[in-house]
Amino acid sequence: MNQLAGDVRASHKSIESFAKFINEKNIKIISIQRMNALRRCFSLYDMSQRHAAGMVNQKSSIEAEKHPNRKSFSDDKRYVVPIDYISNCIARHGRHEETRAEFLKLVKPSLVIKLKYEDFCDKEVQQLSTIQNFLKLKTPIGVVSQYEKMHTKHVDEMIKNWGELRSALENRFDTQLIAEWASHKAVC
Repeated sequence: MNQLAGDVRASHKSIESFAKFINEKNIKIISIQRMNALRRCFSLYDMSQRHAAGMVNQKSSIEAEKHPNRKSFSDDKRYVVPIDYISNCIARHGRHEETRAEFLKLVKPSLVIKLKYEDFCDKEVQQLSTIQNFLKLKTPIGVVSQYEKMHTKHVDEMIKNWGELRSALENRFDTQLIAEWASHKAVC
């Protein structure tokens, strides 16, 4: 237990010293928070199974020629996802969000812009404009991407054992939050 307490103190001290550095150097922070931890964790699991961190949209002929063996993420792959993997990942996500919040409290508000990952799905141009204004860029940030959205289906279409997984997650986490994350509204 003393080791854990020491680790927490060391972590807090490093967060404080990093925030101090950010404030002294006036470094701007773009904080993009993924609200849907279930989808984030599923994405991480899927990428670990595919041994890939992202997929190029195969509609791009140049990219398809460079990477002929890459598959699109829209290939309807379904998994039996280990309950412990998703459960531990969601718990880690919560701890990361607590650390993020703690850090951002220490940084001057004028140096931070907080955005939600999910807002990039349907308001991409608006979000990029917000970043452009925050950074005081004269040239607009264009929406040009060779990447496609990886997981757009409902979770029960991607996770074979969703019923079992959902029950296990509802026993450990807020039932309403799990339902919200899994809902069709949270597709991003």
